[in-house]
Amino acid sequence: KKLGKLGLFSDIDFYVSKTEGDSIWLDLDIVELPKLNEVKFQGVKKSKTEGLIKDNGLTKGKIVNENLITTTKNYIENKYKKDGYFNTKVYINTIPDTTEGNQVIMLVNIDKGDKLKIKKITFDGNEKFSDSKLRSAMKNTKQINRFRIFKGSKFIKDKYQEDLTSIVAKYKEKGYRDARVVSDSVFLNEKKSKLAINIKVEEGR
Repeated sequence: KKLGKLGLFSDIDFYVSKTEGDSIWLDLDIVELPKLNEVKFQGVKKSKTEGLIKDNGLTKGKIVNENLITTTKNYIENKYKKDGYFNTKVYINTIPDTTEGNQVIMLVNIDKGDKLKIKKITFDGNEKFSDSKLRSAMKNTKQINRFRIFKGSKFIKDKYQEDLTSIVAKYKEKGYRDARVVSDSVFLNEKKSKLAINIKVEEGR
């Protein structure tokens, strides 16, 4: 159990090799987990890889186990989803490094896919302003409108954060000094082909 808690081995087994009188001989058979020698990325610019390596602690000599692979995969997919790439897929494989003993090369393939367009923006908690009035305050984040040619409807994280501030500013212009955005969520619609946004506001007095 103590060896297992070290997280250094993939297999730990004890065997009885011999018994003689009241004495017993035990053999300990352990298999060490491989260590990381190098990480190679595909599908992203080289300038982005340094941050991904740092954020996931993918340093040389790191023990490579299933937990490391799973957490790295989830982190990268969630990171790109926050930036609007909701169909991001990450595939991670490890191959033995023949130049080093019990070390591996980690291959990380990132398929970001395309940024999805926004199908619908809805609001909760708004009584003084209609959904359409609040949507108009969002200068950069727009839902699909076939009559609007020059303004895109793709989700851009930084611009979206600015638009949340603009919603509060619209209330304050009309005297609602305590207005705030309570919560917001960006998610895939039922067909998983477009995005939907729901913003909950508290108007105050």
